[in-house]
Amino acid sequence: SIPVSRSSSGTKTAGHSSPIRKDKTFFFGDYEGYRMAKGNTEILTVPTLYEEQNVGDFTDIGGAKISSAYVNSIAAKYYALYPAPNLPGKTNNYNSTYRKTQQSDTFDGRMDHIFNASNILYGRYTLNNVHTDIGSPLPVVNGIAPGGDLTAFDGTAKQYAQNGQLNYTHVFNPNLLLELKAAYTRLNNSALPLNYGINASEEFGLTGVNLNLFSSGLAPMYISGYANVGDGVDLPMQDLDNVFQYNGALTMTRGAHNIKIGGALIRRQLSHEINYRNALFEFVGFTSSPGAAMINFLEGVPYEVLRSTELVTPGWRTWEPSVYVQDDWRLTKSLTLNLGLRYDVFTPYTESHNRLSNFDVTTGKIIVAGKTADGKAGVPTDYSNLAPRVGFAQMLGHGMVLRGGFGLSFFPTNYEWSLLGAPYTSTYGPVFVGTSAYKGLSAGLPTTLTAQDPDNPSGSMYAIDRNFKNAYLYQFNLNFEKQLGNNIFSLGYVGEIGHRLGENIPNLNVPAPSTAKNIDSLRPFYATVPNLTSISYLTSHGASDYHAMQAIFERRFSKGITASTNYTYAHGINDIQATSRGTWGAYALLPKQISTYDRGNSDLDIRHRVAATVTYALPFGEAAHGLKQTAIGGWHFNAIGVWSTGLPFTVFNAVPKINTGATWDRPNRIASGKLAHPSVSEWFDVSAFTAQTAGTAGNSGRNILYGPHMRHVDASIFKDFPLSDRLRMQFRAESFNLSNTPSFEVPNSQINASNAGTLSSTLIDSRAFQFALKLVY
Repeated sequence: SIPVSRSSSGTKTAGHSSPIRKDKTFFFGDYEGYRMAKGNTEILTVPTLYEEQNVGDFTDIGGAKISSAYVNSIAAKYYALYPAPNLPGKTNNYNSTYRKTQQSDTFDGRMDHIFNASNILYGRYTLNNVHTDIGSPLPVVNGIAPGGDLTAFDGTAKQYAQNGQLNYTHVFNPNLLLELKAAYTRLNNSALPLNYGINASEEFGLTGVNLNLFSSGLAPMYISGYANVGDGVDLPMQDLDNVFQYNGALTMTRGAHNIKIGGALIRRQLSHEINYRNALFEFVGFTSSPGAAMINFLEGVPYEVLRSTELVTPGWRTWEPSVYVQDDWRLTKSLTLNLGLRYDVFTPYTESHNRLSNFDVTTGKIIVAGKTADGKAGVPTDYSNLAPRVGFAQMLGHGMVLRGGFGLSFFPTNYEWSLLGAPYTSTYGPVFVGTSAYKGLSAGLPTTLTAQDPDNPSGSMYAIDRNFKNAYLYQFNLNFEKQLGNNIFSLGYVGEIGHRLGENIPNLNVPAPSTAKNIDSLRPFYATVPNLTSISYLTSHGASDYHAMQAIFERRFSKGITASTNYTYAHGINDIQATSRGTWGAYALLPKQISTYDRGNSDLDIRHRVAATVTYALPFGEAAHGLKQTAIGGWHFNAIGVWSTGLPFTVFNAVPKINTGATWDRPNRIASGKLAHPSVSEWFDVSAFTAQTAGTAGNSGRNILYGPHMRHVDASIFKDFPLSDRLRMQFRAESFNLSNTPSFEVPNSQINASNAGTLSSTLIDSRAFQFALKLVY
């Protein structure tokens, strides 16, 4: 997609702070409203005009032709949702414009009460209500929105968040302070698809999909090489979360030591529903012929169908207690040490009614909480999270300072496992390669949701490693700083090494690559669970490395100007998938070899980044008085410019050769793939990659090439207008991507596609303006 924005938005803010009882009780309140209306444009690929007029004939792009007798009636109705192209060419031939609106209202209230010099209490409350509507990239046809991107969240979303906090401070004496806090956060978020409430699939003749309101809409069809049709795969979605937080800290000053001892407790109650409720149909093409995926679609023969439905609404529970001690020790006049030790516990998920199960990879059996396992489904609590930290600051004289530090941090990565398994789900996930008996779309899906049998499960299963551990990071840095008059220069090194990171394996139950025709019996767990085709498995074997050099030059305020420039040279490597970016199927192809086969550049590996900022108090009107000074004086200008190298990407086959049931795989790399002069139409050398021998895994690595550089300039201008002694109005005008420079996303890296290597989407929106008024009194 290439977003080309035409937007109008505005923010209104009002706030007030005032005493209730003089020197005793005070209150503060504010309101902020935000309204945005934006037009987006995306460049998509739709069937050519010839293909629109001659359904089933793809000879105009060098493909095959099928008789109208083989066109499935359901597929034909979906096909009719595609608009005629409005751009030249056979790919990227449709310029779509649709609308996005957002309305946000935020309110804050706070009250402080001073009982006496030793006891202070305050409470605050925040409410945020956001409503977002995103239209369909492909135009609506007879009341049905075709969508266009199955991974997007087109439709209606509502976020309602509340937070309240109490804070009590007691001063025992000038060297001893106690602080106690309690907070509560409630999140109620929902996202509904474009066709929610309409049984569009049923109207098209596709049975077994629109079973209830939550599974209403248009079942998504993924068609490789074309704009997708249907609602988003992750919709509808509902989250209802409660978080209770309690903490206390005692701060003591003893000579050269400033010691802080504290503890905290977090209680999380989570409930969410997110699944392939109305199924996902995948058409990838069984040959490399142009248009092959669309031909399979028109014939109504998918490569794979996926549906997973939770039969109950889960209530997840977890505890997070922690304690810590910290000592800021002024060892000498020029040397300060920061010493700390922290201990955390993150309990595994439990479910409020024991509706929780897991898959034991050692026995090949499903275990159920409260029946064949404890309430944590066999996942033990990790009590090993003891984290030391040390830092220092050394004054070297002559305006020079040397700072450094090392810390060990633990954190949970099991949040992705908040999904139900047998017997609390109904799944359907067959792969139909070479199954001539399958009737395709006309067969529909089962019209009843049958719970998985834990003794004989079928379809797919969510599971977590029974030896799952919390992740931890080694973080370290060393920074040298030098003051030169009004300027500050610093040069530093930052490093981070991650261990036991959460590793989400899409399917642990894939057979080894082979040329076998019937791969079902080759699945690792076929002997114990023959009907279980997919096991989405969360383990803690991920690893990462990040190292960076950071240089900063800052010009402090002088003649109304403050400026700063920083440069970062960094490299990140890992073996986990941080973002899907369209190639989930090219990751974890060999589950037992992830640490080697999938180790590569991080999804967010940006090698070079430069950012420059400037703030300028405009000199106009300094000598003016009265209305003239009010009009032209006191203006401030701000700007930031950012340039960075592009994001990495993986080259993949959409017609897999690995023969493990994967819908994508990685090809063989026979040359570099880099071009001396890449362009929008040819960003990398597609000929440097070729489909590997059938039944093998390609040698092409993960994230081996990089997309285009990214750059943008944002600017703002603002001024305060005094209205009275206690009342002022602030005007602010802002521009994002002022130069309207496109920063392209990574190219289409599917070597089998006719538009392979082309750039068709952007990371940063085109130029947009925002105006705001803020009343302060």
